[in-house]
Amino acid sequence: MKNFKYKHSVLVYSLLAVVFIATAIGCAFSVKSAVTTTLENELFAFIALAAINLFLAVFVLFVALFSKYKVKNGKLKLIMGVANWTISLEEITSLTHLIDAKKLIANLADGKYVFIVIAPDQIDEFVKTVKEARPEIVFDINYSDITSDNKKN
Repeated sequence: MKNFKYKHSVLVYSLLAVVFIATAIGCAFSVKSAVTTTLENELFAFIALAAINLFLAVFVLFVALFSKYKVKNGKLKLIMGVANWTISLEEITSLTHLIDAKKLIANLADGKYVFIVIAPDQIDEFVKTVKEARPEIVFDINYSDITSDNKKN
Protein backbone atom coordinates (compact mmCIF):
# COMPACT_ATOMS: atom_id res chain seq x y z
CA MET A 1 0.00 0.00 0.00
CA LYS A 2 1.32 3.42 -0.95
CA ASN A 3 -0.02 6.79 0.20
CA PHE A 4 0.12 9.97 -1.84
CA LYS A 5 -0.70 13.39 -0.42
CA TYR A 6 -3.66 15.18 -1.99
CA LYS A 7 -2.61 18.63 -3.20
CA HIS A 8 -5.15 21.29 -2.33
CA SER A 9 -5.08 24.51 -4.32
CA VAL A 10 -4.03 27.81 -2.73
CA LEU A 11 -7.68 28.90 -2.85
CA VAL A 12 -8.77 25.85 -0.87
CA TYR A 13 -6.05 26.42 1.73
CA SER A 14 -7.13 30.07 1.97
CA LEU A 15 -10.77 29.11 2.48
CA LEU A 16 -9.79 26.48 5.04
CA ALA A 17 -7.73 29.10 6.89
CA VAL A 18 -10.70 31.51 6.95
CA VAL A 19 -13.00 28.77 8.26
CA PHE A 20 -10.44 27.73 10.88
CA ILE A 21 -9.93 31.32 12.06
CA ALA A 22 -13.68 31.97 12.17
CA THR A 23 -14.35 28.83 14.20
CA ALA A 24 -11.44 29.61 16.55
CA ILE A 25 -12.83 33.12 17.13
CA GLY A 26 -16.30 31.65 17.65
CA CYS A 27 -14.89 29.18 20.14
CA ALA A 28 -13.02 31.90 22.03
CA PHE A 29 -16.12 34.13 22.10
CA SER A 30 -18.25 31.25 23.41
CA VAL A 31 -15.75 30.43 26.16
CA LYS A 32 -15.52 34.11 27.14
CA SER A 33 -19.31 34.35 27.23
CA ALA A 34 -19.59 31.15 29.26
CA VAL A 35 -17.11 32.47 31.83
CA THR A 36 -18.85 35.83 32.20
CA THR A 37 -22.48 34.64 32.22
CA THR A 38 -24.44 34.22 35.42
CA LEU A 39 -27.40 32.35 33.91
CA GLU A 40 -27.22 28.56 33.94
CA ASN A 41 -29.09 28.11 30.58
CA GLU A 42 -26.73 30.48 28.80
CA LEU A 43 -23.71 28.74 30.29
CA PHE A 44 -24.77 25.42 28.75
CA ALA A 45 -25.49 27.08 25.38
CA PHE A 46 -22.10 28.83 25.32
CA ILE A 47 -20.25 25.64 26.28
CA ALA A 48 -22.11 23.68 23.57
CA LEU A 49 -21.35 26.38 21.01
CA ALA A 50 -17.66 26.37 22.00
CA ALA A 51 -17.55 22.58 21.62
CA ILE A 52 -19.16 22.75 18.16
CA ASN A 53 -16.72 25.47 17.04
CA LEU A 54 -13.75 23.51 18.37
CA PHE A 55 -14.96 20.37 16.56
CA LEU A 56 -15.30 22.33 13.29
CA ALA A 57 -11.82 23.82 13.63
CA VAL A 58 -10.24 20.41 14.28
CA PHE A 59 -12.25 18.82 11.43
CA VAL A 60 -11.11 21.48 8.95
CA LEU A 61 -7.48 20.94 9.95
CA PHE A 62 -7.92 17.16 9.75
CA VAL A 63 -9.33 17.34 6.21
CA ALA A 64 -6.63 19.77 5.06
CA LEU A 65 -3.70 17.87 6.52
CA PHE A 66 -4.73 14.25 6.04
CA SER A 67 -6.33 14.11 2.58
CA LYS A 68 -4.59 11.45 0.53
CA TYR A 69 -4.75 8.87 -2.20
CA LYS A 70 -4.03 5.21 -1.48
CA VAL A 71 -3.15 2.55 -4.01
CA LYS A 72 -3.96 -0.82 -2.45
CA ASN A 73 -5.37 -4.18 -3.52
CA GLY A 74 -6.05 -3.10 -7.10
CA LYS A 75 -7.92 0.02 -6.05
CA LEU A 76 -7.26 3.76 -6.03
CA LYS A 77 -8.87 5.37 -3.01
CA LEU A 78 -9.21 9.09 -2.21
CA ILE A 79 -9.62 9.75 1.49
CA MET A 80 -10.73 13.26 2.38
CA GLY A 81 -11.84 13.52 5.99
CA VAL A 82 -14.90 11.30 6.39
CA ALA A 83 -15.51 11.14 2.62
CA ASN A 84 -13.95 8.32 0.59
CA TRP A 85 -14.02 7.57 -3.12
CA THR A 86 -12.73 4.34 -4.64
CA ILE A 87 -11.92 3.45 -8.24
CA SER A 88 -10.81 0.01 -9.31
CA LEU A 89 -7.52 0.10 -11.21
CA GLU A 90 -9.23 -2.23 -13.70
CA GLU A 91 -11.45 0.71 -14.72
CA ILE A 92 -8.47 2.95 -15.57
CA THR A 93 -7.34 2.67 -19.20
CA SER A 94 -4.76 5.47 -19.22
CA LEU A 95 -3.11 8.18 -17.16
CA THR A 96 -2.18 11.54 -18.66
CA HIS A 97 0.13 13.93 -16.84
CA LEU A 98 -0.84 17.55 -17.57
CA ILE A 99 2.50 19.26 -16.96
CA ASP A 100 1.16 22.85 -17.00
CA ALA A 101 -1.75 22.04 -14.67
CA LYS A 102 0.37 19.76 -12.43
CA LYS A 103 -2.42 17.16 -12.45
CA LEU A 104 -3.05 13.66 -13.68
CA ILE A 105 -6.12 12.56 -15.58
CA ALA A 106 -7.26 8.97 -15.20
CA ASN A 107 -9.29 7.96 -18.25
CA LEU A 108 -11.83 5.28 -17.41
CA ALA A 109 -13.13 2.41 -19.54
CA ASP A 110 -16.66 3.87 -19.61
CA GLY A 111 -15.42 7.09 -21.28
CA LYS A 112 -15.38 9.15 -18.09
CA TYR A 113 -12.30 10.65 -16.50
CA VAL A 114 -11.09 11.63 -13.06
CA PHE A 115 -8.59 14.33 -12.09
CA ILE A 116 -5.95 13.12 -9.68
CA VAL A 117 -4.38 16.00 -7.81
CA ILE A 118 -1.32 14.98 -5.84
CA ALA A 119 1.83 16.77 -4.79
CA PRO A 120 3.94 17.34 -7.95
CA ASP A 121 6.99 15.67 -6.42
CA GLN A 122 4.95 12.47 -5.95
CA ILE A 123 3.55 12.16 -9.49
CA ASP A 124 6.36 9.93 -10.82
CA GLU A 125 6.12 7.61 -7.83
CA PHE A 126 2.32 7.51 -8.16
CA VAL A 127 2.51 6.53 -11.84
CA LYS A 128 5.14 3.90 -11.06
CA THR A 129 2.97 2.42 -8.30
CA VAL A 130 -0.15 2.30 -10.49
CA LYS A 131 1.81 0.78 -13.40
CA GLU A 132 3.26 -1.88 -11.07
CA ALA A 133 -0.25 -2.78 -9.95
CA ARG A 134 -1.68 -2.75 -13.48
CA PRO A 135 0.93 -2.60 -16.30
CA GLU A 136 -1.75 -2.35 -19.04
CA ILE A 137 -2.47 1.28 -18.11
CA VAL A 138 -1.08 3.60 -20.77
CA PHE A 139 0.84 6.63 -19.51
CA ASP A 140 1.11 9.85 -21.51
CA ILE A 141 2.55 13.31 -20.87
CA ASN A 142 0.88 16.49 -22.12
CA TYR A 143 3.31 19.41 -21.95
CA SER A 144 0.76 22.07 -22.82
CA ASP A 145 -2.97 22.43 -22.34
CA ILE A 146 -3.12 24.85 -25.28
CA THR A 147 -2.74 23.66 -28.85
CA SER A 148 -0.62 25.68 -31.23
CA ASP A 149 -3.78 26.73 -33.16
CA ASN A 150 -5.15 28.46 -30.05
CA LYS A 151 -2.01 30.35 -29.05
CA LYS A 152 -2.05 34.10 -29.52
CA ASN A 153 0.79 35.65 -31.49
